[in-house]
Amino acid sequence: MMNYYTHTAYRSDNIPDLPPPPAGNSGFWAQMGLRAGRKLQYNNKEVLQTDLALRWKPSEIRAQEQEPASSMLDNFCTHERISTVQPPFWFRLIIFLEKFARWGIGPIIIVMFLVEITIYSLNMLPNVDKYNTLSIKTFQVTITFILIAFTCALPAYIIGEVFPRLNIKLNAFPVFELNRRTGMVTVYRKGKLYYSHPFVEFDAYLGTLADHQGSPHYFMNLVHRYHQYDRACGLSDLTSRIYREDNIYTLWPMIQQYMDVTRPLPDMLFLEPYRQLDPTTKAHDAATGRPERYWRDMSDEEYERIIHQQDAEQRKALKRDGLR
Repeated sequence: MMNYYTHTAYRSDNIPDLPPPPAGNSGFWAQMGLRAGRKLQYNNKEVLQTDLALRWKPSEIRAQEQEPASSMLDNFCTHERISTVQPPFWFRLIIFLEKFARWGIGPIIIVMFLVEITIYSLNMLPNVDKYNTLSIKTFQVTITFILIAFTCALPAYIIGEVFPRLNIKLNAFPVFELNRRTGMVTVYRKGKLYYSHPFVEFDAYLGTLADHQGSPHYFMNLVHRYHQYDRACGLSDLTSRIYREDNIYTLWPMIQQYMDVTRPLPDMLFLEPYRQLDPTTKAHDAATGRPERYWRDMSDEEYERIIHQQDAEQRKALKRDGLR
């Protein structure tokens, strides 16, 4: 079984002797950078990572099984790796322009239409010819905003509607990869390899920032212990629920279990199609009698009910025991 994994794979029961971290890792400026926040300890906890658990529904996984070539799971996670990618800059700009057209210019157009209707109503009254010029100018401004919104939204429409029909695929740049089989954490910069080191040489830091409204949101960085790189492995990129501390915290035990080849893969829906492909997990499921399609054969409603129930119980336990 262990021949499947390389010698650098992470094994929680056989951690090699490692040198102490450099003295510079504990200084003031180090704590203000990538190591900002609270350092989390390695542990063998089994947790529910709610955001990732609810990202897909059983019906969606079953649909992807019918068309494996189009499976989006393979682009995110398999039994061998978890990876994140980033679209090119021009694609992100197009998405920004589309949102700007929808939520920035859209409300202005609605207000301008209301003003135009009001002016038109006033024009129906006697002796109000003075509103004619204002009505024309308002109409011209409204048409201008509509043209701007159309111009901003058109590229996003082309990408979303036309590209799939023509089977045009966009190139995405890798950001980081966690490889279970090799135990390596790899970080990229502008799509090119920046560094790669064994998982056991990384420390996780849970930090807090305030958004523009002053509300806290949380982040987690996986930082290499022995180098002063200016880019970390941003584990919080895996989740969208950054306003819940427990949701960010549970990423760390889940990632540890995923990387630990002495333990089965985390028992989550998006990993279930790959459980039989991982030797440790396959042996575990055979020994415990876990059904091969435990999550996938559930209805969406039953699955969400179970996840929300487990999430509520876990939040109570984390609140009681503390985030350690």
